[in-house]
Amino acid sequence: MSNAGHPRSRTTDLIRITREYFEDTGKSELSFSRMLWTNYLAMVPDSQRQLKIYPSGGSHEGAGEEVKENQYKRYLRYMDRTTHLPIEVEESWVEALEEPYRTRAVQQLCSRYDVVAVDQKLISDTKRASLCLEEFSRFLEQAGKMLADGRIDQNDLPHLESLENTGSALLSQVHSLINVARVKTAEKPSDETYPKVVGLDE
Repeated sequence: MSNAGHPRSRTTDLIRITREYFEDTGKSELSFSRMLWTNYLAMVPDSQRQLKIYPSGGSHEGAGEEVKENQYKRYLRYMDRTTHLPIEVEESWVEALEEPYRTRAVQQLCSRYDVVAVDQKLISDTKRASLCLEEFSRFLEQAGKMLADGRIDQNDLPHLESLENTGSALLSQVHSLINVARVKTAEKPSDETYPKVVGLDE
């Protein structure tokens, strides 16, 4: 169950991040739709699917452009909220996003449970530290908007969502860096507890 005090639904948050993804990158919604349904077929067991989704270019009866178009229309109905986004589609949707939007979506969904999503991608230590600084800069920018008049009150409500999002992203990167530091500074860390590939340049 989501946090009862959360002002937005899970779908609202996910679609907001998806719209930001398209606006910032100029990526095609049609391509996103195809990736979404490819993920769905790969991630949701056939026996548990509630939706009739088919592979793009598959050999099933009726496969072809009409099927692709119908599945694209289904995606568009989710985006404009005329159709409810099923929970079974959520994981496939998040996976279809590119970074850093995928991570932001995971962080947002976790924050609804007052849980911090710790980023565990295998990247270099310096890159991890750099991400901490980037997120800290984003957080300070949003905090500055709220504190522009020297206080936080009801007039700052329009800035709250952005502050929450940047705060969650910052916590995710900081906790990841701390976890790495704990392991690497421990006495004789083993390869089993920390793979050799972590800490190398990407």
